[in-house]
Amino acid sequence: MFVSEFRLNSNGVYVPHVRDEQRRLQQVAAAPMPGPQVAFLSAPEREVGICGPRGSAKTQVLMLDYLSGVGRGHGLQYKGLIVRPSQREFTDLIKLSEEIIRPIWPKSQFNKLKTYWEFPWGETLEFSYFDHPNQFGLYQGKSFVWIGFEELQLYDHFDCYLLLFSCLRSPIPESVLPRKIRFTCNPSGPSHNKIKYRFNLHGVPQGLCGPCIEEKAADGKIAMRRRMIYSSFSDNVLLNRTEPSYMQTVAQSCEGDSARMEAWTRGNWDVISGGFFDEIFYKYGNTIKEPSFDPPDSGRYFFSYDHGSTEPGAFLFFWENTDGQDVLFHNGKVKSGRRGDLHIIGELYIWNGKPMRAPTLPLPTLRACSTSTKFCAAGVAAIQSPANGAT
Repeated sequence: MFVSEFRLNSNGVYVPHVRDEQRRLQQVAAAPMPGPQVAFLSAPEREVGICGPRGSAKTQVLMLDYLSGVGRGHGLQYKGLIVRPSQREFTDLIKLSEEIIRPIWPKSQFNKLKTYWEFPWGETLEFSYFDHPNQFGLYQGKSFVWIGFEELQLYDHFDCYLLLFSCLRSPIPESVLPRKIRFTCNPSGPSHNKIKYRFNLHGVPQGLCGPCIEEKAADGKIAMRRRMIYSSFSDNVLLNRTEPSYMQTVAQSCEGDSARMEAWTRGNWDVISGGFFDEIFYKYGNTIKEPSFDPPDSGRYFFSYDHGSTEPGAFLFFWENTDGQDVLFHNGKVKSGRRGDLHIIGELYIWNGKPMRAPTLPLPTLRACSTSTKFCAAGVAAIQSPANGAT
C-alpha cells in the first residue's frame, strides 16, 4: 500500500491518502510514496541504503522502515536503533517520529532523557550518537534487530558503521524476525568514497536500484547481501507540490562549488569528496596533468612517502626546477619554467589488494603497482636511499 495522492486538509496541510481494497481513498498518518520508498521498504537484503540528491524524501522512509515492524507480535525482541554522529542532530528526526507515531500509536511513550520510544507491546526505538570507534563501548553487549544510520556520508570514521553490525542479533530466528541494517546518504562527505566503493556507485545512478551485492564467508557460502536504492527529487511528490523550486534553492546554496552542486542537485557519485582539494580536482582533474618530458640532469630530485594509515600508501617522485630553465615536452611544446617549480615525475602505490582499506600486511610483502609505465630515468637515478645512500 502506498500514497495514491496528497490532499489539503482544513489546516492547510497536505495529508497522504491511500486506496483500500475497494479502491476507495482513505486518509492515513503516513505511507510510502511509490517508487524508491516502496522499493526501500520491500528490499529483502539485510543491508540496504537509499541515496539521492537533497529533497528526495530519504529520512522519512528510514523511519517508516522501522515502524513497519511495530505491532507484529515481536514485542520486546523488536529493538531498533537510529544513529547519527552527534546527539544534537536528532531534533528534526525526533520531531518527524512524533508526527508519525502519535496519531497511530497514541499510547506510545517517548523518554526525553534517554531519547527512545517505547510502544504498547514493548518494542523500542532508540536515538543515539556514534562518532568515533572508541565509543563502541556504549553499544558493546547490546543487541538490535534493526539499525539505521541517518546521513551515513557524514561519518569521519566509516568503522562506526561496520562495528554496529556486531550488535545485529536476536534469539528469535531470522526467518521469523529479519535483521536489518538501513541507512540514508548523499554523495559528498567524509565517507563518500567508502560508500561508493561498497555499493559500486558511479555517476548519477539510473533506474530504481543497484544490483544485489553478495558477500561470501570463508566457506564460500553467501554470508550477506546488500543493495542501494536510488531516489531523486522528482520522486518526492509532496515536496514537488509544496516547494517546486526547491532544487533552484539548493543550487544557490552551492554557488561557487560545482562538485557540491552535482552531488546535492543530481546525486552524482563521481564527484571527488572527502579531501582538501576536492573542488580543484573535480574542475581541473583532467587538465592539470602535464605532457611527458625528460627531466634534465640539473635540478633537485627527491621523493615523498606516506604509508597510508587509512588508505593505500604512496611514493611520489619530484623534480624541482632550481635554475628556472624551460621545459621541453615530448610533443614539441615548450613551457616557460621558473625557479622553484615542482613537477611530479613518477608515482608508486602500495596496497593489500583491498581498495580503500588500511594496509594490514608488513611493508615488504605488500604488492606494488605503478600508474606510470616508465619513471623518468634521470629522476630515478638521482634518488638515493636514506638508509645506505644506494641509488
